Amino acid sequence: MNSNYEVKFPSKVKAPDNVANIGRLLAFYGFIVTVMSVIVARLWYLQVMMNADYVQLAERSGVHGRLSSAARGLITDRNGLILATNQIEYNVTVIPEALVKRPQILNMLAELLNVSPESLWIKIPRNKKGKLIPSHEPIVMMKKLDMKALTRLEEMKTEMNGVQISKVPVRLYSDDKMCTHVLGRLEPIKKEDLAKLRDAEYRQSDKIGVTGIEAYYDVFLRGQDGAKNYVFNAESRSMGMLDETSPKAGKTLKLTLDMGLQKAAYEALQTPLSRHHPGAAVAMDVDTGAVLAMVSVPTYDSNSFNKDYREIRANPLKPEINRASGSAYPCGSTFKLVTAAAGLESGVISENSSVTCPGFLMVGKQRFKCDGTHGEIGFDSAVGRSCDVFFYTVGRRVRPPKLEQWAKNFGLGEKTGIDIPTDYAGTVPSKEWKAKSHRPPWVEGDLVNMSIGQGDVGVTPLQLCDYTAAIANGGKLWTPQLLLQMIDVTGEKPKVVRSLEPKLRRNLGLKPGNRDAIVRGMRRVVKPGGTAAGIQIAGLEVAGKTGSAEVGDKSGLTHSVFVCFAPADHPKIAIAVFVEKAGHGADVAAPVARRMLQQYFKLKTDTGDLKSAGGAD
Repeated sequence: MNSNYEVKFPSKVKAPDNVANIGRLLAFYGFIVTVMSVIVARLWYLQVMMNADYVQLAERSGVHGRLSSAARGLITDRNGLILATNQIEYNVTVIPEALVKRPQILNMLAELLNVSPESLWIKIPRNKKGKLIPSHEPIVMMKKLDMKALTRLEEMKTEMNGVQISKVPVRLYSDDKMCTHVLGRLEPIKKEDLAKLRDAEYRQSDKIGVTGIEAYYDVFLRGQDGAKNYVFNAESRSMGMLDETSPKAGKTLKLTLDMGLQKAAYEALQTPLSRHHPGAAVAMDVDTGAVLAMVSVPTYDSNSFNKDYREIRANPLKPEINRASGSAYPCGSTFKLVTAAAGLESGVISENSSVTCPGFLMVGKQRFKCDGTHGEIGFDSAVGRSCDVFFYTVGRRVRPPKLEQWAKNFGLGEKTGIDIPTDYAGTVPSKEWKAKSHRPPWVEGDLVNMSIGQGDVGVTPLQLCDYTAAIANGGKLWTPQLLLQMIDVTGEKPKVVRSLEPKLRRNLGLKPGNRDAIVRGMRRVVKPGGTAAGIQIAGLEVAGKTGSAEVGDKSGLTHSVFVCFAPADHPKIAIAVFVEKAGHGADVAAPVARRMLQQYFKLKTDTGDLKSAGGAD
């Protein structure tokens, strides 16, 4: 070890110059902890205990949208005459959120509207506990405000925060009840249907087409709603509009209907209706299938359907029924055109065939009568004079399978495909149909009845018109159509986005010679000696067929039926008229068709009551 190494120690340890006061330090730390505890407690209180209140406050303030209802598309006839339009209706609404702090607003509103507060409070949504549900969604308090009420509300609007006046386009029909069953009507959406419609952006407050054109083309007519976004403060007071999306009106629909012809049919049917005989009339363009007129009576005013509902339902003549396309009837001797086609095309008869008519036909022990004793009668005369025995005989020669086949070929027993929901298929009876319907077994008498449109045959007036048009045009059975044009009116200029295109269902398959033979017989109907000789119109050749269809009860009454087309050489229009329990086709239905032909061809119109066309069938 080095002896020179020396360890030196300090002689004295010095105390630090500044020594903290422990008491004061602990007090400071305590203060910090206290402050932090208060902050944490306050944050917990605000975020947990007051969460619901602040959520509600946040919901009250901010941006909230108000829908602007789109105007429903117009509906016009083929000449642009407006049949369905819109009028502005003023409604008063309340924002439920505004009632949370100022429930007296609703009492003030009730006084202005001269109604009881209870009648308004019952419309405000509440939860299961009965508490008001705060919402910025306006609730309609009263519709169709008059000018007096509007003026009072405008004067008091600043004192009633949350009360608003809204303008809503409301459907208005201007067809004078002549097109009720074609146009249809609107109804509020049922809750059970809303779920199916949400994907198409329907809302509970919307109305939707339930019948007619309104239903079939609803998605095009309804347009696209707009929106106005408003900024609200925490007191639910509007601070102004932020932005706006304009609504887009629905498509305008121009129909194939000719209102001059529609009116002629409607007015002509009022004569039998005044004697408690409802009915229908249909007219078609034979070259396209366009429906020129489609009337069913009695009818009702779609503008007041809800108000008149009980009266409408109580009416024994059932105005709600669309008899033109929604009811099927035995069509009587107008079915003989089908039997004639089946006989000629199957070869069991020719245009030169004849049958002896003693005034009846015996089938076993059952006697089937004829309206006359025609003696030896040929094809043309059998059609013109409507000899039942002739067509009994033809039907029995054709036999059920072929007669049924030809009936279906003429479009019977199936829907026509017309562009309204009401499109009844009707009935073509057969052995199989009777078995499925749990009816008595098929017998020969069923065939005899079917041959002249009696028994279980069920045909709509629309189907009658459709196959009459097919005979007229040489055999093309069209799908009847009511839409002529669909027009988009949202651009700078109206734009046609869809136009009628004829839709061929099938060709009847009639040989030209057989078709001509049937037409010759139909022309005989309106000549002297024919069943509708009185329907003749000077300067116009008409081909027609009468029908008197037995009702099927003990009353002995018959439905009055008539079909025709004109001009017979170059057909343009086909018509079918059906009147319930009104008598012979020549007496009631044919005069209605005559009036329609006069209107269509702009010929001198009969004045006064309709006169019989003079015939037995």
